[in-house]
Amino acid sequence: MNNKSTSPADDKDWWQSFHVIEMADLFLDRPQIEVDQTTDFLVKALRLKKGDLIFDQCCGVGTLALDFARKDFRAIGVDLCQIYIDRAIATKVEKDLACGFFCDDGFTFVPDETCDGVFNWYSSFGYAHDDQRNQSMLQRAFDCLKPGGFYALDIPNLPNLLRDFQYHLVKTGQSSERAVTCMRHSNINLEKGLLEQTWQWFVEGQAVDLRHSKLRLYLPHQVGEMLQQVGFEKIEQLGGIDGQPLTIDSPRLILIARKPLICPTSL
Repeated sequence: MNNKSTSPADDKDWWQSFHVIEMADLFLDRPQIEVDQTTDFLVKALRLKKGDLIFDQCCGVGTLALDFARKDFRAIGVDLCQIYIDRAIATKVEKDLACGFFCDDGFTFVPDETCDGVFNWYSSFGYAHDDQRNQSMLQRAFDCLKPGGFYALDIPNLPNLLRDFQYHLVKTGQSSERAVTCMRHSNINLEKGLLEQTWQWFVEGQAVDLRHSKLRLYLPHQVGEMLQQVGFEKIEQLGGIDGQPLTIDSPRLILIARKPLICPTSL
């Protein structure tokens, strides 16, 4: 990890310099049982069959895309963080899986081949302060889907987030065989509608890095309206991968939306 601090006054595109490999080790690596349950849910939600092409929008280290490939789907993943993409490619090569990974911007990236299903998972939506820019990521998903294809978006459920707000989090683990701790402080900027977080990193007890992030917060109906505006239909809101309806007690908001069989882009 580099000894570096990013400041809230830095460029508004904070995510371009935010991520470190320790973030992947402590927050992105998931137990295999959770990965299996998630991809199994997405297969049903996106109405997929073996051999279909799936696009993982903002894939991180490729955990879900790699699992899809392991289960005989074709998968594409994109992420702006090169160190994440490097890890995803290394795993792909090691396990000889049919998937491709690209270091690119999720706000603009569209795969060369149209996809049978698209998903954006683990709170990778709402990075920009500008609603239109955030909506452009939904537009990219719409653009790369085949007519009749489905999109899944996973973000925090704002009513639950506010009710049970967690100001402080301490998470410990191992990264590159070193003891790593992350201390995260969170705040809600009510004036701007942002979740603002400060992430302080310690390696072997030594403070080495300070990073800042901001996430635009949306109520469920607002995201549904944004999906409708880019052309999606049949929008469903769920409270988790168990398929239960969304309630205030649901920590996650999962939206499933379909690209119409007939739409202006397919005429």
